[in-house]
Amino acid sequence: SRRCERMIFMKRIVCYGDSNTYGTNPAFTGEINSPFRWGKEVRWTGKLQKLLGEEYNVIEEGLGGRTTAWEDQATAGRNGLAGIFPVLQTHEPIDLVIIMLGTNDLKEVYGASPMEIGRGLESLIRICLNPYSYTDGHLPQLLVVSPILLGEDIDNSWLSGVFGPTARERCKKLAPEFEKIARKYGCLFLDAAKVAKASEKDSVHMEAEEHTKLANAIYEMIQGKI
Repeated sequence: SRRCERMIFMKRIVCYGDSNTYGTNPAFTGEINSPFRWGKEVRWTGKLQKLLGEEYNVIEEGLGGRTTAWEDQATAGRNGLAGIFPVLQTHEPIDLVIIMLGTNDLKEVYGASPMEIGRGLESLIRICLNPYSYTDGHLPQLLVVSPILLGEDIDNSWLSGVFGPTARERCKKLAPEFEKIARKYGCLFLDAAKVAKASEKDSVHMEAEEHTKLANAIYEMIQGKI
């Protein structure tokens, strides 16, 4: 009965992100049978769960290709703004939402500036902080995580054709834009690029040790705050 009581009052954390939340393995090349996804024990979400313990429920909502607010004409369901509302209502009551998006917004097809990507983030935050987004009106706290930088060798990555020649420089400008917006709405903020980096294999996704570094940084950020 005590275990059931702990589960009822468990803190719920929703991690809303892209392939680096989903846990795409940088050794994946798009070919059949190439390693696709890190196991739960490797992904930063799984590591965060282990650090926090059984009093918390870390909910993974990572999706490869997800943007803040852009519609992918080739792959359905990647618009983060369109997807956030059902995610919030599916998992409520929620104590903390972690938003880690922005990398896919840099794709050449969108042609989005850091300011425009910031506007997408801001739209997401407004939904998360709107009491009408929830059945009982209970508002979670928010942690905005600006993404890791695209690797220096992105031009030689198999993903280079997706991101284009200006993506890395635009990526460097996301953290200050995201931090400004996070502060505006009273959100916690973490610059993932200060603690983790993209793999040299594809210049986009994280190796296992980088997932560990990110999990540790998020743990330190939220400890005692939710």
